[in-house]
Amino acid sequence: MLAPSEIEALNEQFKVLDTENTGFIDANELASAMKSSKLNLSDREVDVIMNEVDYAGNQKINYSEFLAATCVARDFLTEAKLMTLFRTFDTDGSNVITRDNLIEAFENMGNPLTEQELNSIIEKHDVKNDGVLSYEEFKEMMVGAGIQ
Repeated sequence: MLAPSEIEALNEQFKVLDTENTGFIDANELASAMKSSKLNLSDREVDVIMNEVDYAGNQKINYSEFLAATCVARDFLTEAKLMTLFRTFDTDGSNVITRDNLIEAFENMGNPLTEQELNSIIEKHDVKNDGVLSYEEFKEMMVGAGIQ
């Protein structure tokens, strides 16, 4: 569910993208929007986006399709943000966050952890009790804290 102000903002964005005022966004309009936002997508990438979003199969994106795609994109971006944050803490690229990773990450942020704080994080969020935080455990920790 989107707030009325979010719907209005998306409506305005749709109108900006619909440069020909047809009530649809075609591949050319999408490609132009991507170029103006400095996302240099190939014609093939634009076609992939069109095919993914164009549920009606008419090679145009209507307002409902635009809203649906935006909601999906918002979910993806939230997931992408969490993964980026996870990688910030996974300082050695091992796909888990170790005690040493936490120490290093917090030191890099200028906020070193005490041994008690470190133990508390691991104890509270290491659900698998394997001494590390997996992405799933990290995600639960962050989502539970209201960070998305």
